[in-house]
Formats: sequence, C-alpha cells, structure tokens
Amino acid sequence: MITTLVVTVLASDRPGLVKQFSDILGAHKANWEESQMAALAGRFAGLLKVTVPEAHAEDLTRSLLTLHDIENGIHVLVERGVSDLPVNGRMVVEVVGQDRPGIVQEITRCLASIGANITKMSTEQRDASMASELLFWARIQIELTGDVNEEAVQDALESLDGQLMVDIE
Repeated sequence: MITTLVVTVLASDRPGLVKQFSDILGAHKANWEESQMAALAGRFAGLLKVTVPEAHAEDLTRSLLTLHDIENGIHVLVERGVSDLPVNGRMVVEVVGQDRPGIVQEITRCLASIGANITKMSTEQRDASMASELLFWARIQIELTGDVNEEAVQDALESLDGQLMVDIE
C-alpha cells in the first residue's frame, strides 16, 4: 500500500535546503511527485506531495520532522493526504485589473460563494504598459464542484468592482 504525504516547509532561504529534503526522501524510498517552491523576501516556502510505501511512512515523517528547527528558522509540517472533493470539471482563469488592497479577498470570496475550489493560484503586480499604475495579475486553477460551470465562474468574476479582465483557458 502507498501513502501520500503533504510536506510544508518555511525557512530562511539558503543553498542546499531542497537537497536536505530530497536526501531524506531518497533514503526512505519515497517518490517526490509534485511540488511548488518559491523564495519570497529572503524566505523559502515549499509544498511537496510525496508518496511512500506504507511501511516507511512513519519513519519518513519522523526524519522530515527532524529538520524542524525553530531557532534556526526552519518550520516543517507533514500531513497525510486525504481523498479529493468530487469534481465535475477543471479550468484555468487569468485575471487582470488595477491593483488595490483587498483584490485577492474579493476574488477568493467570489469563487468560494459559487462553489469553485481554488487548487493553485499565482499572483503578481505588473506595470501597466501605457500608464504609471500597477496591474494585478493572477492565474488561478479551479476545480468545479456541484453545478458550477465555466460560465458561472466568468460571470461571477466579471461582476466584481474594478473592471477585471477575465480570460479562461
């Protein structure tokens, strides 16, 4: 039997940090299946999906947690994966609009209110090509649950204040 683990890491960014995790995973015959990692403001944030034979899951968890060291700024959380929500479709949406405080809150509230599940989101500020203002840009992967469809997502996002441009891929 195979066990899925989700590993979350927050640490001071430095060379060799990812290698520490890959060494532990290799020693426990774990498979590094999926990850998202970024360095932001001098901090490293990582999220990993790992599978491991059930017989090695507890030992792997203990080994990963040995890296947790608050005094040296390394925070590690290991949790077992759980079953997914029932999904009737997936979509990717790009949203662009004038940047302002609260825009992410508005977008996420809107999507949650119609039952759309955000599975991945990337955001950034971009320079507007013909103005001296900043634009908000987001790429959002969504799972559609219940009776939510692409049209409902687009209509909901376009109804928000601030004239957001919504592009569905």
